[in-house]
Amino acid sequence: MAEIIISDTSCLIAYQRIDRLDILQKLFHEVIITEQVLSEFGYAVPEWIKVKSAPPPFGHSILETLDLGEASSISPALKTPGSILILDERKGRKVATDLGLEIIGSIRVLLLAKDKKIIPSVREMVDQLSEHKFRFSTHVVRQLLIEAGEA
Repeated sequence: MAEIIISDTSCLIAYQRIDRLDILQKLFHEVIITEQVLSEFGYAVPEWIKVKSAPPPFGHSILETLDLGEASSISPALKTPGSILILDERKGRKVATDLGLEIIGSIRVLLLAKDKKIIPSVREMVDQLSEHKFRFSTHVVRQLLIEAGEA
C-alpha cells in the first residue's frame, strides 16, 4: 500500500462524522488534501493532514464533470508518483482511472484498517457510517464484507 494518500472531501466528511479521522493517520505515512477540499470539508483538520495548493489540472473542462474538490485532488495525485487517491464518486473515479491514477474508496480504506488491526470490524464501521447518512453501494459493501470475512 502506498505511503502517500491524497483524499477528496467525502472520505474526510465520512470519517469526521464517526470521529475516526485517525484511521487515515494510522494507515498512511502522509495524508494530503488540497485547499479546495479543506474549504468543502468545512472543519479544521489535524496537523498531520497536509494542505497543499493545487489548481484543477485541466482548467474549466474537468469542472464540468467533477466538483472542485475532486478536480483539485487529481492534480497532486498526478504529480506524486506512487500516491493513492481516495475518491468515492463514480465520475471522479472514472476520470482518475482514465488518467492512470491508483484510486481507493472510503470503505475500502476500512478493509485496510482491519487488516492492520486498527479497527476490529468493517461491518461495525460501515454501520456507523450508514447511521450518519453516508451512503454506499449495497453491492460494494457486500463484496467488502466478504473480503473482510464478515459476510
